[in-house]
Amino acid sequence: MNIFRYNFIFSEYEIKGTRYKCFFSKDYYSKFKLFYAVLLDRITANDFDLFIDEEAIRRILKVLDDKFKSFFLRSVSANINGYTNIKRYVVSHIILKLLGIEDFLHILIDPYVNEIFVDGVSKPIYLDHAIFGRLVSQIRLSNEQMKRFLLYTKLRANVLLDFLVSPIRVDVNLYGQKLRISVMPQRTEEGPAINIRKILSIPPYLTFIYDDLARLYLSLMLTLLVLKPNIVIFGETGSGKTTLASLLIHAIPSSWRIALIEDVAEIPPQVVHDKHAIRMKVLSLEEKVAGLKGLRKDIAILEMLHRTPDLCFISEIHDKEDAEAMFHAMASGLRVIATTHARNINSLFERWFSIYNFPCSWLKLIDLIVFVKRESFRGRIIRIIDSLYVPSMNASLRYPDFQSISATATIAGDIGNITKESTILTIKGMSMLSLRLQTREKTEELINLILSMLKMRLEDISFSPIRKDVLAKIFRYISTRLNDIAKVIRSIGTNNPEEISRNIQLKMVEISKIIEKYQHVLLSVSMSRNLL
Repeated sequence: MNIFRYNFIFSEYEIKGTRYKCFFSKDYYSKFKLFYAVLLDRITANDFDLFIDEEAIRRILKVLDDKFKSFFLRSVSANINGYTNIKRYVVSHIILKLLGIEDFLHILIDPYVNEIFVDGVSKPIYLDHAIFGRLVSQIRLSNEQMKRFLLYTKLRANVLLDFLVSPIRVDVNLYGQKLRISVMPQRTEEGPAINIRKILSIPPYLTFIYDDLARLYLSLMLTLLVLKPNIVIFGETGSGKTTLASLLIHAIPSSWRIALIEDVAEIPPQVVHDKHAIRMKVLSLEEKVAGLKGLRKDIAILEMLHRTPDLCFISEIHDKEDAEAMFHAMASGLRVIATTHARNINSLFERWFSIYNFPCSWLKLIDLIVFVKRESFRGRIIRIIDSLYVPSMNASLRYPDFQSISATATIAGDIGNITKESTILTIKGMSMLSLRLQTREKTEELINLILSMLKMRLEDISFSPIRKDVLAKIFRYISTRLNDIAKVIRSIGTNNPEEISRNIQLKMVEISKIIEKYQHVLLSVSMSRNLL
């Protein structure tokens, strides 16, 4: 079994299967123990209460600058960027050591960790890793450590909270990271359950790009993105719907205007920091059911018709009102990426066209439906893109059968009664192993066939013919950039996280420029044809 190792500042990490181990570097910790007591005495004057506030943190930084700068600079490895990072690390370490939870520091600052889960006292802490998915750490919080962590959360949030009475959600900053901490009381004596979402960590979609097959699907999806398609991403809870949406949004050209409609801000800020993006806070399903006042999601969707965004992201289509508003917005010309819950394509259509009783013809408003799943692989929980569904505007159109070329992909048969209204291309069941076992010509033939089918749908969107060689060129360029990102991800053990994050950002910018360039190419071709 492969073992992956990397480090960040003075923390070292080791991943083997589902196991996530973290510890301090020996050189750092041996020196930290020498000065810790002296430093603590100078900063706090033995007054613990003074240590938690912002003024105390400023005093720590001053003492570090005055007395320990040269000491630390002599002891650090060459791959640490700047003394500011060192100071932040040491301050965070001192605070958590005072609380008796210093080992928790590694997980909190690991830039590859997106979400942390503590299910109770003495239970192993597990996490969602941007590359390796769900992992289990060796760290457990005792009852006393749990109380101290909750105390620290209260003090840093600067609000009066009672974690034992009702669920609480607060934002806390630590080591330049914005932590969204949710605490939920439990009926057992194991203490509250804690969920920590790291808002500014490396984007969580790397787990998709890391997978060979997922990159093939992503290349097809991003090729479609050139003409601003309506995309619905569905799957069960925790399957990676918003994660995949964040990747698509990251690839969107910076010139596009994006509206994000979310009850909870789930699209990472670094994904939209260079884009024209507005965030609209709407009522969650729980708040809506409870009758609280605020902006409803279905109203916010329809309001977008007057704000002319190039693209609208809608997080979690929960009920009939939200779904109906989404379809109406699409019918009115709004371009949408939306997420919703369903266990498979049949249950999704059952809800839309049987329970909600929407006309089956509305399906033609959606250009691409994506099914994501969460699966267990060699003991690890991974997220995969299971299949793509491409409805046709023309009910009489019959896509050619894949079987003459490859057994690794199939065409949908009758999905409920939907195919009476629309033919649905299903790209499903592909395996990179199967593709590798075929000749290169066979694999290319399969990709060309898929592109030919997507070409039909793109022409439905643009209402003008599209040259297949242009489509193939877009696919090839995007596929190359995604492969480059995969190589960057695999350098996790040799490059520091800041460098990896910077390289990924540059490649995503290149993809967005490809999409913007060929959007203009296709638009100019369309206009010239219309003029003729």
